[in-house]
Amino acid sequence: MIWHDNQTDRLLDHSLELRTSTYEDLKSLRFSGFKNTPYYDVVKLSSLNEWCQFIAKVNRPFYPEIKRFETIDQVTQIVKTIQSYGLSHLATFQNGVYSVLEHVRSLDSKCRVGYLQFGEDNNIDSAIKQMQTLGNGVLLWQIDTVSQDPSIVQKCIDADVGLSVWTAENDRNFLKTLKTGTTSVMCNNYPVQAF
Repeated sequence: MIWHDNQTDRLLDHSLELRTSTYEDLKSLRFSGFKNTPYYDVVKLSSLNEWCQFIAKVNRPFYPEIKRFETIDQVTQIVKTIQSYGLSHLATFQNGVYSVLEHVRSLDSKCRVGYLQFGEDNNIDSAIKQMQTLGNGVLLWQIDTVSQDPSIVQKCIDADVGLSVWTAENDRNFLKTLKTGTTSVMCNNYPVQAF
């Protein structure tokens, strides 16, 4: 299942723990924000296969964040599922542990790997070197960190390493960050501005 948190209670109508819940139980949940709307009975949690089918139709880049796995074989399964849909070239597998990204790279040379700032190494210079070593890498850095130290953008440009920032909470932050030269900006809401 595709889900960000350990629990479902933040956005869904019942509190379940993902690791200990069945597929059927998770698919029965509904988004509480859609209550009393036509979407309440339609929008459900999605499996990785369902997301891959959707991504294949819309042909857009996506950022599978690999977390809360128990064995490296589970990481392998995620990568191979995305490969089976021919989506490697659109995927940026993100994680905060270099060895996980190295494993992904060993399985798939076509994908992009993204190192998340909150991981094991928050030093921009060593993170850039790691992404250069892995190849086709991007740093996924917090927007506040980049705002406080704009030299990070130039360091990434000079090293030919992508820089994606997260998370722009409003259009003003989105525009300001986009103008700095970052590779991409992750947003909580679709920006009002069209580009």
